[in-house]
Amino acid sequence: MIKNVLYYLEQSAVNFPDKTAFADESQELSFSETVDRARRVGSSLAQLKYYRHPIVVRMEKGAEAITAFFGCVYSGNCYVPIDTSVPEKRVEQIIKLLQSEIVITDQKNAGIFEKIEFDGHIFVYEELVNVEVNLTLLEDVRSRTIDTDPLYIIFTSGSTGVPKGVTISHRSTIDFIDHFVETFEITDKDVIANQAPFDFDV
Repeated sequence: MIKNVLYYLEQSAVNFPDKTAFADESQELSFSETVDRARRVGSSLAQLKYYRHPIVVRMEKGAEAITAFFGCVYSGNCYVPIDTSVPEKRVEQIIKLLQSEIVITDQKNAGIFEKIEFDGHIFVYEELVNVEVNLTLLEDVRSRTIDTDPLYIIFTSGSTGVPKGVTISHRSTIDFIDHFVETFEITDKDVIANQAPFDFDV
């Protein structure tokens, strides 16, 4: 039984290593490149010894952000996507509500965390992907995975009060993917576009 969404990514990397997995207006990443970057991010985060912890990811929407999401999963934690258009006050509210100790951002957007109240770990993506992959550490993390572990948390618009987070597990996502692919008859020949922000759940 599949109990971690990383199975899908890794199987795709085995079957189609050089095929484009994610593309944005500035770059394309193959499945093998996506796995490699995600494992680098995951290796960095896993050293902190957090588990099932919410990690805020505030980056430009694109292929690199997706590898950051997967990196959080490799580290045994869940990711919380926050669009870069979200105001500072709301970002601070979300972090406090989550009691998150970890944030991933990119160089372009790192400055916001100098303006809000946060004394946890701030990681810049461009630095995370420059570390070596620690497969032993990642395998140890994976061995403790169960299918009801949190995968990601998304927040409501929060326009009329305190933002509310919804936690989605690996199991919920796995069940959704299997039915989605079957219902729409998606194959390896299809290309899927995404127009919504990453913090908007399908």
